[in-house]
Amino acid sequence: RERERERERFSHVACYQVQCIASQLHLPFTPFLPTPTMATTPLGVFPQLSVSSLEFLVAETCRCAQRNSKAQDEAWTFVEKVGNRAGISFFHNNVRSTQRFKQQIDIIKFVCKEVWSKALCKPIDSLRTNHKGMYVLIDNNFLFLSAIPQDTPTTDLMNLLTAFVCGFLRGGMSAVGLAVNVSSEITLPSCKFTIDIKSS
Repeated sequence: RERERERERFSHVACYQVQCIASQLHLPFTPFLPTPTMATTPLGVFPQLSVSSLEFLVAETCRCAQRNSKAQDEAWTFVEKVGNRAGISFFHNNVRSTQRFKQQIDIIKFVCKEVWSKALCKPIDSLRTNHKGMYVLIDNNFLFLSAIPQDTPTTDLMNLLTAFVCGFLRGGMSAVGLAVNVSSEITLPSCKFTIDIKSS
């Protein structure tokens, strides 16, 4: 019962976090749980949350989006925007100076090693590039999908989980001055993220 109460409490806090972010993004969004009286400020996304709390928060964000959206595209856009805001905040807090990045590849390497390790507990397993502004990051055991059986068909919820990270990467890149498009491809338990840097 204690675990159930803790899960319920965190569910309320997670939904409150989503509601706060939606409000700041000027998005119409009604949480499916009431705002908790015990939480007067939103939780910090990183690094205050433990890994399990982060997984739960992102999953609840995705479920909130599904319940409150009329179409999958609308849900994906909402989750991606939440991730975008988290990415901007994360990079602002963890990158003291952009002078350390002399080339685009330096930023990508920073994402693969430091960002991924801090945010998702392990570095990227593989990095590929066409040397023309496109980078493919492969995580062979993606945190948000690692507990799902490999023979499970890809679902809308799985795609929403990757939408958060796509937004996170887009927001982080914008914080260091790069405009990018980010897409994802799931092959359980791995996930491939393609970063396409827009030409200036």
